[in-house]
Amino acid sequence: IRELYFPSNASLTKEQKLEQYTKLFSDGLFILHTSFAAEIQRQFSPVYSYYYSRRGGPSMANAMALLMKKENFVVKTASVFGFLIKKMFNAKLTDWGVCHADVLCMLFKLSGAFTPPNLGNDPADITFSKDLVKLWVDFAASDETHLTFRDVHFQSQPLQGPLVYLELNESPRMIEEPFRDRTDALKSMNFLEQCK
Repeated sequence: IRELYFPSNASLTKEQKLEQYTKLFSDGLFILHTSFAAEIQRQFSPVYSYYYSRRGGPSMANAMALLMKKENFVVKTASVFGFLIKKMFNAKLTDWGVCHADVLCMLFKLSGAFTPPNLGNDPADITFSKDLVKLWVDFAASDETHLTFRDVHFQSQPLQGPLVYLELNESPRMIEEPFRDRTDALKSMNFLEQCK
């Protein structure tokens, strides 16, 4: 596992090490198990996987900024923690991209929790939100074979072969599992068996 995330022949900067730790924990806690569950469940029923990668619009990052303005204790504590991490690794904190909960901000009006002050001003956000809501309403209410997002057919997992995901962003498309190289490596090490 160490060689997968921290290769002995690589000279990683502190920022790169922090990024690799993020991948290590994300893979071990979420990504590997999601991949494994989809592989098993697709044998018994249709499984639809998506990968939300749209930058912009409402985001957890915006929520944190809003909470900071309100002098929120939890956010202040998180800021102190972030400051300590920055000092420990002597690194600037990075925008890691899209958060898991960001998709919720596009589906529901979460006033005061996730809504940035300018929500509603960007027509691209409104259009994307409407398209996303339509996808999930169609998923709940209609025949699975007609699921589309912006004219891209949302395919269920094939019974065999690589997992596929609908990448949800401004240019949606069906893609192979985005982190497959790491999940395959962990599966080959019997990582799931070691987690029991």
